[in-house]
Amino acid sequence: MPEAARCPFELCFNELGIEVIQAEHLTENSKSGRVMEKLGMKHLGKVYSYFPKFKQPILTDYWAITKNEYILLH
Repeated sequence: MPEAARCPFELCFNELGIEVIQAEHLTENSKSGRVMEKLGMKHLGKVYSYFPKFKQPILTDYWAITKNEYILLH
């Protein structure tokens, strides 16, 4: 999965001029967190997010990476 995510990262940073990519995943899904780690994203903490299918706020892990951080890693 990390390999598949590199293409959108390249597009966002190199073609679209985006400076920061942010993402979140359900805290209980640790495998998603591992993918974000492999992409070089930094874990910034936990936040509550609302998902209509759950009908209540759910705790999620919040991640981000800047363009400069991504360039240094790749």
